[in-house]
Amino acid sequence: MSRWIVPLALGGILTLSPLVIVGCSGEDEVAAPREDLEADARALALAMLEDPARLPLEEVDEAFRDDRPVLAADLIAQGARPATERQIETIRALTITSAEGRRLRSRCVRLYRARVEALEGMREVLSRGTGQEDEALVRAMHADAEAQVALVAFQEELARLAPIEGDERPPLEQRGAPPRLPSREEGMADDPTPAERPEDPNPGAGEPIAPPEPE
Repeated sequence: MSRWIVPLALGGILTLSPLVIVGCSGEDEVAAPREDLEADARALALAMLEDPARLPLEEVDEAFRDDRPVLAADLIAQGARPATERQIETIRALTITSAEGRRLRSRCVRLYRARVEALEGMREVLSRGTGQEDEALVRAMHADAEAQVALVAFQEELARLAPIEGDERPPLEQRGAPPRLPSREEGMADDPTPAERPEDPNPGAGEPIAPPEPE
């Protein structure tokens, strides 16, 4: 159940109508500071980068690819869905100062709620041990893909409002849950082959001591 993120033609770039405050003389006009909206968009974008469901979703994908639907359902219930719900609370708790920023936050929360609903639909189907060709599972997968694509599109919209510099991005280990330990197969893949291992400086160590040669 990989994320199936398919590039979409994104349209409708967010347009902002500057708020105009007219002075007493009727001649002085001051545009509302765009910095407030940029700060709000950047706060939302950084919070989305730290999505705690990122790694739990990868574990769900791995279980699905291994044809273990019941395990994938358990991973949704115990990891991916609670992590997405925590993400919703994080987004709601952000300090947002502009009216447009608050509208963006509301949209962001709705998009994550759509992910929760899609994950729950996946969990219900997978918990029955449904095979990958099941029609109900295909519909659930489609809903999940739509929810993920919508989140990616929203991130791109935020990037147009407030691009995130490279040094602002949190390290990978801080985006979501701690990285899981590698499996036995992965660990063996990282182990150098005998030809690649460094030469033993004491090759006779550990070998039985041969009896002395007769004189």
